[in-house]
Amino acid sequence: MWKMTLQPSSDRPYCLGIPILGMEFMLGQVLQKGVTDGMAMLHARAWGIGAAASLASFLLASYYSIIMSWVWSFLVASMREVMPFSDGRAADFFYTDVLAARREAARGRAGSVPLVAGSGAHG
Repeated sequence: MWKMTLQPSSDRPYCLGIPILGMEFMLGQVLQKGVTDGMAMLHARAWGIGAAASLASFLLASYYSIIMSWVWSFLVASMREVMPFSDGRAADFFYTDVLAARREAARGRAGSVPLVAGSGAHG
């Protein structure tokens, strides 16, 4: 029995994370405040936990929005008759077409970026 509790397991974050998430939901429902104000109502110094949770949520959402933009680029490109990455050049498609379109948009030349990655001047 002790061996089982000392071994690393992939379900341990869920055993801790889901009850904490439930506690946050219940705390927000009872206090009718945001996470920072709700934690500050529990203890004066606990507002930092709420601020850290808000910052972590923002950073995670920012990260996943970038990943989703890449996924949408591949999804739209896969709707073409001949997929630009079907010949085994998926990495090349990603670096030359998807990221190049992002660099051009960052330079302010969004009008020259093709609507579908891989079409236009790059494809």
